[in-house]
Amino acid sequence: MSEYQQNTTPETLHTRQRSYRSRAEYDLCLTLAQRTNTHPAEWFPVFKSRYGLEAVYTAIHTLHTNSLVLTQTFTTCTAIDPILSAQLTPVYGDINPHTLNLDSDRLLTALHGAPAQGAPVSPALSSANTKIDTSRVQAVVMQNTFGIIDQPHAQTLAARVRETFPQALFVENSMSTVTRMARNSQGEPLADVSAHSFGFNNILGTSFGGAIWLNPALAQRNGELYDAIVEQFASLRRPTHRIEKAVEKHDKQDRFLARLPQTWANRLRARWIHTGKYEPELSAVERQGSLEYSMLGSTDWIDTQARLALDSLEANFQRREMTVSLYSHALTAPDYQGKLSIPRAALDCANGSGVDSANADSASVDSVTGDSANAQPLLYFPVLLKDAAQAQAALDAVRAAGVAAQHWYRPQLFPGVMDPAVYNLPSDSRNLTTTKDVSDRIVVLPTNISDEEANKAIAALRALV
Repeated sequence: MSEYQQNTTPETLHTRQRSYRSRAEYDLCLTLAQRTNTHPAEWFPVFKSRYGLEAVYTAIHTLHTNSLVLTQTFTTCTAIDPILSAQLTPVYGDINPHTLNLDSDRLLTALHGAPAQGAPVSPALSSANTKIDTSRVQAVVMQNTFGIIDQPHAQTLAARVRETFPQALFVENSMSTVTRMARNSQGEPLADVSAHSFGFNNILGTSFGGAIWLNPALAQRNGELYDAIVEQFASLRRPTHRIEKAVEKHDKQDRFLARLPQTWANRLRARWIHTGKYEPELSAVERQGSLEYSMLGSTDWIDTQARLALDSLEANFQRREMTVSLYSHALTAPDYQGKLSIPRAALDCANGSGVDSANADSASVDSVTGDSANAQPLLYFPVLLKDAAQAQAALDAVRAAGVAAQHWYRPQLFPGVMDPAVYNLPSDSRNLTTTKDVSDRIVVLPTNISDEEANKAIAALRALV
């Protein structure tokens, strides 16, 4: 047994010996375990988190063909590509307006858009009289949107999923909450699988890398699926030499491109992509229901960069918490109440402080007073304007003030897909009314900025609205 192999231990319920590719991989897994109160053998680093999810969904497909994955459209297209790459079918539920996560009271409505068993994927909604077959749902995805974790809502959602779809894998999209996971009242992670991203536009900002956490308790609940997932992770391919070199040069290439006129930079980037010298954040095929590669593991360089970034995570989180607190107080101040709306859970602590659980799934989106002691380290701070036109005006105003606001996720399945039918998107939004409303009106503000920059964003909003 090598230095980086560990024997099965009873407390982690692992059914097989875990080996590590290298010391760099083990060190990253150890760091993740220490930060999450888990075990290193439960973590599986990957090139990008989408490839880790592909492995998970492929494991499901090996056991259950023609299965459904219940998720949301208020997300990125790369959250759905792994489902399609694994030959599963996504179906979409509406979101809770306070958490921007799946609405726990409307899970079954997602199945009205499910194709009949054996039928081709179709965006058309099924008849209201069609009997809903919940047994085909083999995974449900809980997304910590923009880094928001509302523990009471997450616990309710987990309970509803277990009750409605007892056979389903409960997957947590933690792309924006690296090392933070939704937990039960005993502090244990709720999900069977939790996917964390280190790369582009995420907390660590290391451009590449991600890791999947596999809950050892799944081995008791569904040992066959647990083993299938572990087998898929064991079969991950190593990135080629070309990919490794492109990854290691990426940040230097971006700095060089940033110094060029935009037209020149776009042309050079396109040439580099064509020749394989540049790894883009999003490839063309990833807006068409596919992944650029398949089942791709990580590299020592990526793992080392992620571990080093995790070493300064406290400062990263603190900066974001301070900015969230600043936004919360300024945009819910008495003299500004009612001017715009903020999803309630964005203002509240990860332990759910201040959330009225009785009203957590109500239909309205409302503003409440933020508590600076309870700020979460969000990736972005969401605000909702009056309508789409005002949202675009707000986006332009904040950007003109020198702050990089974004319009995630407008359009849905951001940044938009080439063929909605490939993604099984419904042809209308009758079952996704909250999703459409939020997507039309949202602007998100960055949190990894100085107080001075945050105040510029606030001033721009208050001048406009």
